[in-house]
Amino acid sequence: MTRATLRIVLVAGEDPGSGAVGTYTGELARGLVAEGHHVELVLRGRAQDGVELLDGLTVHRVTVPAPSWRRGSVATLVRAHGAREAVMFSSRVAQVVARLHRAGGVDVVEAPDFEATGLTTALHQRAHGGVRRGPVIVARLHAPGSLATRLAGEAPTAETRLLERLERAAVHDATMVTAPTHAIASEVAARWGADLRRRVQVVPNPIDVEHFAPAPTPADAGTLLIVGRIEHDAGQDVAVEALPAIRSDIPEARLLLVGADGELDGGGSALAALRRRVAALGMPEHALQATGAVAREQLPTYLARASVCLVPSRADASGYSCLQAMSCGRPIVASATGALAELVSDGSDGLLTAPGDAAALAHAAICLLGDADRRERLGHGARGTVEQRFAAPVVARRLAALYADAASAATLGRA
Repeated sequence: MTRATLRIVLVAGEDPGSGAVGTYTGELARGLVAEGHHVELVLRGRAQDGVELLDGLTVHRVTVPAPSWRRGSVATLVRAHGAREAVMFSSRVAQVVARLHRAGGVDVVEAPDFEATGLTTALHQRAHGGVRRGPVIVARLHAPGSLATRLAGEAPTAETRLLERLERAAVHDATMVTAPTHAIASEVAARWGADLRRRVQVVPNPIDVEHFAPAPTPADAGTLLIVGRIEHDAGQDVAVEALPAIRSDIPEARLLLVGADGELDGGGSALAALRRRVAALGMPEHALQATGAVAREQLPTYLARASVCLVPSRADASGYSCLQAMSCGRPIVASATGALAELVSDGSDGLLTAPGDAAALAHAAICLLGDADRRERLGHGARGTVEQRFAAPVVARRLAALYADAASAATLGRA
């Protein structure tokens, strides 16, 4: 059955390709447009409001006014600056959505849980009779900021508790809730209520399989690649600890890091700390190489160089770097945690190891570096998995069907 064209607004606090939410937004937008739907984006503006074209998509930029810092409000702003920013951005998003709905109608608005970007839009719907008077509101569980704080081992503060209340309200007041993995859905529901778990529709994150495609050129022998920001949760330090054991069996092995440098908890460069550790372990400087941040357009070129892609994350809510490598047909060694445990089938399209276990990571990497046939088999399996389950057209089609069903239910409710 042919479904009607939907008018969809996707909201994000970051640009397409920037971070997990931005990557998801860009991939989904392209997939939905390819399916014939009309998509516009509402994104955070840094300098001023405006409308622009970005990769062929109409983007509405909204800014948050700077605080006045009037006498008597300074203490409150200092303690709740992040919460204020979240509420203000949410309010500006709702204004844009209302304007678009008045101008030509909007069927669906999807916003991430992170910092409650869809809260005011959802509250407006509830205050005016729910979905009967406006678009369907979809909350996407990427990983709320409150969950990220707990996974990072940070102690909650008054501000993070307030942000959690805002995020929870945004999700509970949405018409529909989606999540990329069962792990995220269960984690959030355990904190915010079992009734939420029953509402969540699990739909995976989309990947552009045309852009992230296997390359005809051979990989660089011995290259172990990690894509992503250099930080504790990403686990680059675990790979560094595994490197001496790997190089004892595969002397030409080297670790290549593709991603922005992060900051240590106590300050200082995360990459510099890894370089110091490489030296302390008695390895040559060239055993660890880094490119810095790389644009999405360039990522397939780097992935093609990898004999094996490592995803040694301690926590991973989206698994995008893993999916991108799998889509390029690279053999994967990933941590059996969070989203990764659902994306990778151990022994079929990759290998899974315990998070933080450098010895297990070394063993898996050595097995693959020393077995070209197994690398080819796992890489072929990885590409097949992405094409079947995570290709943008597949995911966009499924989400659009859910959107359409919810919009139809809203239309029936108006009758």
